[in-house]
Amino acid sequence: MRAERIKYPMGAVTAEGALIYDENVSGKRPAVLVAPNWLGMTDKAVQRGEFVAGNRYVVFVADMYGAGTRPADFGEAAVLANPLRADAVEQRRRVKAAFATMIAQAKMRNLIDDRRAASAFASAVATSWSWRVTAPIWRRPFRSMVI
Repeated sequence: MRAERIKYPMGAVTAEGALIYDENVSGKRPAVLVAPNWLGMTDKAVQRGEFVAGNRYVVFVADMYGAGTRPADFGEAAVLANPLRADAVEQRRRVKAAFATMIAQAKMRNLIDDRRAASAFASAVATSWSWRVTAPIWRRPFRSMVI
């Protein structure tokens, strides 16, 4: 299993997500965007991405806070997450940036069938807006799940 850290622009912030795939699998696979829980891009988030990817998917774990911004505990997570929860436009902007990066990076490596993409979010609230954000942009079959 390969987990590549990838920096990408997210408005005025630079984010660092992880592109995860089984390098021993040939052929194109569906892509899955994963937004981790409010603790952000942790090693555990990458491990969950590896679990989701298995040998069937290419996964991109989004960074909702920005490269190097990692809360140490729930208190710090709340300080970072609450402003995003209050700003749906910024949430969408960050999800769009992660989704576009996932598609571009995976296509560059010839890993995905970009007609099939999905998202997996850590909360039902995030899932409700993920559909509105990504499906209209890509005009492709899109599924969303909560993990």
